[in-house]
Amino acid sequence: MRKVLQFATVISLVAFFGFLASSSTLANRDMFTEARTALGKDNVKNCKHCHVKALPKTDDHEVNALGEYLLAQKAERGADTIDVNWLKDYKEMD
Repeated sequence: MRKVLQFATVISLVAFFGFLASSSTLANRDMFTEARTALGKDNVKNCKHCHVKALPKTDDHEVNALGEYLLAQKAERGADTIDVNWLKDYKEMD
């Protein structure tokens, strides 16, 4: 019985921390709204601004060059979440 409880505890912790990690990385509606505010509604029309698909799914959310930039900035800055205001600093690579 004790091993079952230990196993259940480990599985619960893994699932919980996995959820936290994925939820802080994935874009959401708030990020889209913030990006439109930061860069203008004419510049950010849909999620395709940072993703390959206009409506990415949780299990299929490939990012484009701008999305890669945001992920790199998050890692470089040691941030927990992406700040879409970093988009203002983006310079397209030649």
